[in-house]
Amino acid sequence: MKIKILFLICLLFTGCYNYSELSDFAIITGAGIDYKDKKYELSLMVANTKNSSSSEKEGNSKTSIISGKGKTITEALLDIESKSSKEIYLGHIGVLIINENVPIYNVMDTFFRNPESLKKYYIILSKDATSKDVLKTLSPLDNFPSQNIITNIKNSNKTIGYVPEVIASEFLYNVINNDVDAILPSITIEGKVSNSDNIKDLDKSSSDTYLKLSNIAIFKNYKLVGYATKSESKGINILNNNINNLVIKIKYKDCYVVTKLDNIKNKVTNKIKISSIGSINETNCKIDLTDE
Repeated sequence: MKIKILFLICLLFTGCYNYSELSDFAIITGAGIDYKDKKYELSLMVANTKNSSSSEKEGNSKTSIISGKGKTITEALLDIESKSSKEIYLGHIGVLIINENVPIYNVMDTFFRNPESLKKYYIILSKDATSKDVLKTLSPLDNFPSQNIITNIKNSNKTIGYVPEVIASEFLYNVINNDVDAILPSITIEGKVSNSDNIKDLDKSSSDTYLKLSNIAIFKNYKLVGYATKSESKGINILNNNINNLVIKIKYKDCYVVTKLDNIKNKVTNKIKISSIGSINETNCKIDLTDE
């Protein structure tokens, strides 16, 4: 009987003592890290839950960028928290953008120690542009830049062939493995970079500034050693089984034949054997296609 009474008391006094409303959190969908003058700048993309439900005619951005600086990434995060009225929540990060000048080891050490992160977000290297500017560059097709980048990576991986999909846990495994050279997709900005959030660009039929995925970045012992060419990037993806289909052009006499390859497979023993099924998409001159 005493046990039953004690059990009922426990039920009465237990509650959601650590319960928090969603509106109490700043939900982070994307993050960028830059390094300049021996200081880190951490930029976080916050989902604006208030404006996301408002009418598009109001011209309000569904996201906002908040930044902080420090001699360590943790110090930069604390700088952000001192400016934010909400608790920073990193559990929903979709993409982490790292500037090519940032020491990669420090970034991976900090983010992988964070218990909130699921380590399933995409990682991409910003080339010839700060990660903060990449986050701020909006697309007329998608006013969530972080989601725009993720969609771009997935679509490009299926078509152009030189953009790999790399998630955080995969990159960490490769970067600490001495037998493997870790790789990342890179991204750059085409056009003039705006000093302010270019939400007005969403109303234009065409944008003067846009994000463009670039070649594969190659790492060795936590250091960026260089970028592969487009052809090399395609070869790397094929050898790593990172792509299933690819569109290529083949020069034939005085014209080109564009072929779409599907079901690309490779078998590596002492030799590399690559097989695929292809279909012709385009010929830009008169060719007898019956001649194998």
